[in-house]
Amino acid sequence: MDALIGGMPALGILPAPTPEIAESLASTSDDWPVIKDLLDRVVASDPLTDAERIDLYHRLVVKVRKVEEIGCRRHPLHPRCASSTNFRFCVRGESPESGLRSQH
Repeated sequence: MDALIGGMPALGILPAPTPEIAESLASTSDDWPVIKDLLDRVVASDPLTDAERIDLYHRLVVKVRKVEEIGCRRHPLHPRCASSTNFRFCVRGESPESGLRSQH
């Protein structure tokens, strides 16, 4: 989440384009420690209970949706933003067809 808020140039991640988006991203990161702990356990092959798996799934789905909403606030009427397939390009300001930066 820190990379989405402040950017991570080494990975090509730009910082949040507006203070409002940065604030929204920060508010979505409140439960990140819980998610990270569960994901670390998955990576370590530490089995999760059914309740933990359901909790992790729910938290991730909610988080992805919040991030999508934040990104589409940037260009709410642009057709690329309306497509979840093209969402990642829109957030980065690129065109999915050419991989180049778009002008919208």
